Amino acid sequence: MKRSVLNKYNFLKYILALIFINASIFITKAQRAKDKQSFPLGIMIGAHSVDWSNTNENSAIQLEYQDRISSTFGLKYQFYNYKNLEFYTGFKVRLSSSSLYYKIDSEDLGVNLNFNRYVIFSPYWTYHLPLEVEYPIYQRDKFRIQAKLGYELQYYGITTGSDTRVALSVDNIPRLVAENREHQSFITSGINIGLGFDFYTEKYARYRIDLIYHNHFQTLEKEKITTQNLNISPNTTSTHRWTGNYLGLELSYFPRPRQIDQVKKEKIKKQHGEIKKGAEYLFEDVFPLGIGLTAYDHYFTNSDSFGYAYSRQQKNSFGISLNYNYLQTGKFNFGVGIGYKNISTTANLFIPAANASESEDVNLGFDRDFDIFNLTLKAEFVKALSKKHFLSASLALEANSIQDDDLNGQSFVYRNNAGDDLVAIQFKETSSINILTPVSLGYYYKSSNAGLFNVNLTYSPSDYLVQEERLINLGLNTGQGTSSVHSWNGSYLALTLNWYPNRKKK
Repeated sequence: MKRSVLNKYNFLKYILALIFINASIFITKAQRAKDKQSFPLGIMIGAHSVDWSNTNENSAIQLEYQDRISSTFGLKYQFYNYKNLEFYTGFKVRLSSSSLYYKIDSEDLGVNLNFNRYVIFSPYWTYHLPLEVEYPIYQRDKFRIQAKLGYELQYYGITTGSDTRVALSVDNIPRLVAENREHQSFITSGINIGLGFDFYTEKYARYRIDLIYHNHFQTLEKEKITTQNLNISPNTTSTHRWTGNYLGLELSYFPRPRQIDQVKKEKIKKQHGEIKKGAEYLFEDVFPLGIGLTAYDHYFTNSDSFGYAYSRQQKNSFGISLNYNYLQTGKFNFGVGIGYKNISTTANLFIPAANASESEDVNLGFDRDFDIFNLTLKAEFVKALSKKHFLSASLALEANSIQDDDLNGQSFVYRNNAGDDLVAIQFKETSSINILTPVSLGYYYKSSNAGLFNVNLTYSPSDYLVQEERLINLGLNTGQGTSSVHSWNGSYLALTLNWYPNRKKK
C-alpha cells in the first residue's frame, strides 16, 4: 500500500514537472516576443520609505527619528536575456531627509510648558547602481509578474570622524548632547528582493510597477543622544541609526519602439477600423501646447516657543505654466511643462513687554517672497466618459529652482532699550533646487469652439527641507536658552486650470 502511494506520488511529481517545463517554455516564447517589440531602456520615478531605528534606555523623554518617504528617479535598462531570466541594471538618484521628534516634560526643564520639537534635516542625496536578475512567475498576454533578486551599490558623501554638539540648552545649561558618526566610506551596498508587475499596451510600450525591499549591509549614520541636568528624570541615552534599508515603490515606462510592424497595423485597421482610446481623443483637433494658471497652498511647520511667539505662514501663492503633451497612446498621456510661481509669506515676532523688560509689547514683522521656476514631466491615465468629458489621474516629476530673497542667509539679534540681547533670528540658506513627485486628479472638457479645458487638483508630498528659520531665546525673562524652528519642506496643495486651443482647420 505504501509502495503504491509512493509510486502515485512520484508520478504526480513528474506530471507537475512536465507542466512547469511546458509553462516555462510558453513564458519564454511570449517573453521573447515581447522583448523584441519593447524598448529595453526606460525612465523611472518612485518613492522610498527610508528606515531609521531607535533604541531608548528608558522613557524619561520621548525622542525618535522617524521613517521618511523620499522621492527617487532614474533609468532602468534590460541588458540581457537568458532563457527565462532577465538581467537589469540602471541608475537612480534619491533625495532623502531625516526627521527628529522629541518631547520633554516642563518639570524636567523648569519651564511652564512641555517642550515639543519636530525637526527636519535635509537634503541627503544618494546615488544607486542596481544589478538585478528577474524570473517570471505569472504570465498573461498583456500582464506578467516577475520575481527579482539583486545587488545594489550606493554612493553617499560623508563627513570625517564624529561630531558632538549641544542639541538643547535651557538657562544656559546643556540638556541634550548629541554625538553623530557616519560610515567612513563613500560606497556602501545591499541586497534587493521584490516583485515587478509588467503591463503591455497594444503598441508594445511597457509600464512597470516594482515593489522592492532593500537590506543594507552597513549602517550609514549613527547618532547617540544623552540627556543631562534634567530636574527630575535621570540621565538617559538613546541610539538612532540610519540603517540604509528601504521599502520602495517605483514606476517605470519603457517606450514603444520606433519601428512598428506596418503589416499588423494595417491588418488591425482593416478588421476593426481606427481604434482610439481616452488619451488619443484628447488632442484630436486640439493643439497640444497650452497655458495653465495655478493657485497654491504651501505647508509651513512651526515648533513651540517659550517667552515669545513666532509663526511663518503663507499669504498667497500663484503660478503660470506652459504645458506640452507630446505623446498619447491608448489611455495614457505624457507631457512636459515649464512654469513660474511666487510664494508670498509673512511672520511676526511677538514678545510680551514683561518678558523683554520693555514698557510695550514687541511686534516685528518679517515678510518673505520666493520666486520658483520649475520643469515637470508627467504620466497621465485618461478615462473617456464621452467625446467631450474625460477624467484623469497623473503622477509627475517636478524639479524646482528657488531664487534667494533678501533675508536668505541673514541673522539678526533683537535688543531691548537697555541693550540686552533678547532673541536671535537665523534665516538659513534656502535650498536652490528640490525634486517633488506630485499626484493629480483631473477633469477635461472638450469644446468644439473654445478648445480643451482641464482642471487639476494636485497634492505634492515632500520630505525635502527648502527653507528654515531658527529663533534662540538669549535673554528673555522666561524660557531663556530655548529655541524654536520654523520650516517649509516644499509640500503643497494646488488647483490648476489649463487651456489648449483648437487646431486651425484647413
